[in-house]
Amino acid sequence: GNNAQAEIIGSTLNGNDANAIGSGGAIYSTFATLSVINSTLSGNSATGSVGGGAIYVNGNTATLTGCTVTGNSMSSATDIAGGGGIQAANNATVTINNSIVIGNTATINGVDTPSRGDCSIIGSGNYVGNHALTGVATGGPTGGTNLNVSSAATVLGTTLANNGGPTQTH
Repeated sequence: GNNAQAEIIGSTLNGNDANAIGSGGAIYSTFATLSVINSTLSGNSATGSVGGGAIYVNGNTATLTGCTVTGNSMSSATDIAGGGGIQAANNATVTINNSIVIGNTATINGVDTPSRGDCSIIGSGNYVGNHALTGVATGGPTGGTNLNVSSAATVLGTTLANNGGPTQTH
């Protein structure tokens, strides 16, 4: 509900699927404050929707700190589609700190749409970053000190594994 708060810490969200309009494969946050800390979101999907493959943020704020968001997907039959990794909608602000959001995919009307792969906006929304790593031309933070690379393979392994630390990573 409005003014609610959710915090996810040290978690791996993998293999989830949402099949509804405006959904999030792993997380759906609407008019609430969301914090995701030291977590991995990988292999999640939003099918037939205008949502986010991993996270859908609707009209609120979300902050990712020390997170990896990769290998998520969104598929939609409408041009008002979402994002493969994160979808911000209705004046949402998503802050990405010391996190990697790369290697996510968006398919609209059966066509791969890289510009919506990692971070996408429907209506109005905003991405703010501080040491965020996103794919080239796949959306993402426009302010702050951030990096872009052409491929997830440049910085990540291909499988989710125990690489040390509290959660599985790529």
